[in-house]
Amino acid sequence: MSDGRRAALAALLAIEAGQQAGPALDAVLAQVEEPRERRLATELAFGVTRWQASLDGELGTALVRPLPSLQPAVRATLRLGLYQLRHMRVPAHAAVDTSVRLAREHAPAAAGLINAVLRRVAQRAPEPSQDLAEAYSHPPWLVERWLERLGRDETRRLLEENNRAPGITLRANRLRTTAEALRAELDQAGIPSA
Repeated sequence: MSDGRRAALAALLAIEAGQQAGPALDAVLAQVEEPRERRLATELAFGVTRWQASLDGELGTALVRPLPSLQPAVRATLRLGLYQLRHMRVPAHAAVDTSVRLAREHAPAAAGLINAVLRRVAQRAPEPSQDLAEAYSHPPWLVERWLERLGRDETRRLLEENNRAPGITLRANRLRTTAEALRAELDQAGIPSA
């Protein structure tokens, strides 16, 4: 299993304990050396945080017990597994396996539960929630305000756009290079730029 998944779990547990997402992830990433694993941890931690309401809604339908009654490590591991299934297109066997291995490290008694729940949700298509706040993981009061002001279609478009992962923007330091020279350097390195 990757250090990225472990780091993401550690960051999610710190966030649940009350830390801000950015500083919690930064503290954990300081211990991860490989850039690929750092990117994975960042995607997982911020993705689970961004989509938590939606993930919790789907997990709530797959669990017998209420999600809040589970240990924080179990909740976070379930969210990580479901996020990989629904938003990262990680194959079901890989998402389930890595989540079960995380559970064995942090909550061994819950490994069977995590295995069963993630296998169950992996076998069924996600049911779109009629509740826009849950479907798009936004605060209900904000969605209600937008619905009143913008209507359902415009609110849905705004929610979809608001959940897109931010792009990366670079700015050339004009004391060292030009925008054209930076673009050429990126192209030469195989990094597409606009």
